[in-house]
Order: sequence, then structure tokens, then C-alpha cells
Amino acid sequence: SDLLSLAVSSTTAPSKPAPKSDWQNGRADFINAPLSEVLPVINRYAPTKLVIDDPRVGDLTYSGTILRAHLDEWIASLPAVYAIRTVPLEDGTVTLVSKSSEEK
Repeated sequence: SDLLSLAVSSTTAPSKPAPKSDWQNGRADFINAPLSEVLPVINRYAPTKLVIDDPRVGDLTYSGTILRAHLDEWIASLPAVYAIRTVPLEDGTVTLVSKSSEEK
């Protein structure tokens, strides 16, 4: 019963920061979440694993709902929403890099 009361008290404590978003009913909601926190949630279901090598990209914030059934479209929309580009890597993952870091 100690475990149960601990779980109840931790979810109702108002002083705690808002919990990180997680999948519920095939969707994940985010409010001003840095992409560095969004991607670990997305990667559990994404057909293509996303990685961030650029800290400027990881600090970009995202607010909105991501539908698990439409992860491909969400990933494809990233370069239209942010000044980033997607770079496929040999191992099949995709890295997100800032467009401002493109070589001249």
C-alpha cells in the first residue's frame, strides 16, 4: 500500500513540473517542449529514428499534437516549420541539423 500512496501523492503534488508528454490513445501533446525532449517520445514509434547533433536544434520548442498514425508527415513537415534540414545517415537514422550550419 505504500507504493500506491506514493504514486497517488506524486501525481497530485502541485509543486511538481508538468509531466513530459507521452503517448495516449495514439497521440502525444506537447506545450513548449524542446525537440530534445520530443524526439525520445517520437522515436518509440517513428518509422525512422531521429537524432539531433546540433544543440540549436534540440533547443527549438514544439507545441502541438502529434498523431502516431501520421509520424511520417510530422517528420516531413519539420524543415517547413523550423530552419532545419533532415540528413539521412548510413545506419537508417535521420539527423536534424540547423540550416544556418550549412557549409557555404
